[in-house]
Amino acid sequence: MKKILTLILFSLSTILLADGELNSVENILKKSRPADLPTIASNYSALGSTHQIKGDYVSALMNYKKSLEIRKAIGLDKTQGYATILFLTSIVEHKLGDSCKAAENVKNVIKIYNYLGMVDDANVAESEGLKEFKSACALVSQN
Repeated sequence: MKKILTLILFSLSTILLADGELNSVENILKKSRPADLPTIASNYSALGSTHQIKGDYVSALMNYKKSLEIRKAIGLDKTQGYATILFLTSIVEHKLGDSCKAAENVKNVIKIYNYLGMVDDANVAESEGLKEFKSACALVSQN
């Protein structure tokens, strides 16, 4: 099973990363059918998660950002999926040392969750993300 998953992820990453020009978000939006765009965004999210698990935070961030751009372009920027990917993005940003950006993104995650009536999720994002990221940001700002 692990070999199959690895093969699928390799194939997916090969397709998505084959040509920098072809996988720019602008070209994806132009050349894809509208019905395929949510799936493409989900594929970028999955690829980002794979990179994050492996500790390749730069690649994870790149893929999460593409997923977010596509979701925003097709009007899915006030959804649970968008908020979740934005939260994952903030974790990666924090790991890369950009805790101030991470804190800003978590504030947006909290706004989206509250907008959707997902108060428990908003509270988790605040307690598990915002407080830690703001503290780290304050430390960086003092230096």
